[in-house]
Amino acid sequence: MNRFLSYELEHRVGSGGSAEVWRARTRDGRLVAVKLFNDHVSSGVERLRAGEPTRLARIDHPRILKYLDAGRLPHEVETFEAGTEFIVTEFVAGPTLAAVRPPDWRWVQAVTLQLLDALASAHARNIVHLDVKPTNVLLRGENPPDVLLADFGIAHHFQYESEPGAERPVVGTPGYMAPEQIRRYLAAFGPWTDVYSVGSLVYELCTGQPLFSGSPIDVLKAHARAPRPPLGKTRFAVPDDLGQWLGRCLVIDTTERF
Repeated sequence: MNRFLSYELEHRVGSGGSAEVWRARTRDGRLVAVKLFNDHVSSGVERLRAGEPTRLARIDHPRILKYLDAGRLPHEVETFEAGTEFIVTEFVAGPTLAAVRPPDWRWVQAVTLQLLDALASAHARNIVHLDVKPTNVLLRGENPPDVLLADFGIAHHFQYESEPGAERPVVGTPGYMAPEQIRRYLAAFGPWTDVYSVGSLVYELCTGQPLFSGSPIDVLKAHARAPRPPLGKTRFAVPDDLGQWLGRCLVIDTTERF
């Protein structure tokens, strides 16, 4: 039975460690995306994901995936049991940033500015995303790019007066995690944490290579304390000072980042 409440699931369009995303339709035929959470996650991650509807509802920005509804399944749907949590957002048919090869620097610059604009709106509401990566950046158009930031499932509502010793589970994507995120220092989380992820993403878009390679553990260790590699060879011509800009985004010390 693929219908519940006012939604009818059509087919799965993506899956991750804690959820699956389905294309669905409302009773009036409108396309939406339904995110169904699975039960194979730690209690810490479960607490984080439970706050996603509240975080999303606080933000209304043209470059952030629009939140529409949330709740629990009233009965079994597909492989999900009754009571499973779900979130409904607008549906975007375009690819993610991970599926597109940037044609030139102007394209990367446009993506970056739109992404920073979306994050600024979240940061103004004391929300830091914590999982900025290519698969969480949707493209409604490729030429020129039209960006939508998705998945606030592990976002953090930061407050500068957080207790110094407070910690949270290490969650995120190793290739884009800031050092303070890896070390779980809640008091050090802030807009600069997302800036680090944006720097990692821009480095990869321009070079075609991640900032650090290896096993997930090796990558985490490198992000936490290894010297940052120079920009090196890029896919296309970039501004002369891009390496300097990336250096400020990717510095370990949070007080030295943009």
